[in-house]
Amino acid sequence: RKCTSMHVVTFNSVTRDVTSQEERRVESGICDDTQLRVLDEIQKNIVRIEQLEKEHPEYLIVMDRGYFDFIAYSRIFYEAGRISKATLAQIEYFADRMETLYNIVFYIPIRFEIEDDGIRNTDVELQKKVDEEIRKQLKFEYYGLVVKVEAKGIEERCLEILKKVQENWVHCVDFSLEVQNSPEFRNVREYPFGKETFGLWNDNNRVGKVFY
Repeated sequence: RKCTSMHVVTFNSVTRDVTSQEERRVESGICDDTQLRVLDEIQKNIVRIEQLEKEHPEYLIVMDRGYFDFIAYSRIFYEAGRISKATLAQIEYFADRMETLYNIVFYIPIRFEIEDDGIRNTDVELQKKVDEEIRKQLKFEYYGLVVKVEAKGIEERCLEILKKVQENWVHCVDFSLEVQNSPEFRNVREYPFGKETFGLWNDNNRVGKVFY
């Protein structure tokens, strides 16, 4: 049967929590230490997400930024001589684990000029390089479901994303105790159009199977 409601949990970008405004300036602040601090905080967040998924696999978990942009920035910083090859290798090594968490990746093209809010970098050329690197990753390095958001207005974007999430939201099917206790119950199958993920949870004595 179709689930009629979604419990949504959001995880925000950690960059602003562990770095200062000055440290985010490419020309002065970016170095191995800043990127490794961000990586460490991302890893802590992933532990929280994995634990939450284990306890509540029926939850919808939303991340406002993907690991793709962190890799993109890091590769550009490496090319500019701001971080070492060893630091970049650590960041890229963690990518496989991150990507297993995603059921849908929403790619939003550049639509507006950068707002100088005193936090984000305002370098337009850097923005274009990062966007190009992200698109390369999504095309050549990631094999999951990617949805390009075409809407330009913020409200329209939200509606477009919500519609796609609802189209891919869980279907719940009850199973016997024999199936519930089967060690083969949890698995992932990959298809050309994306991934089919089987999960198991127990909510008010109802055990279900979910499809993402």
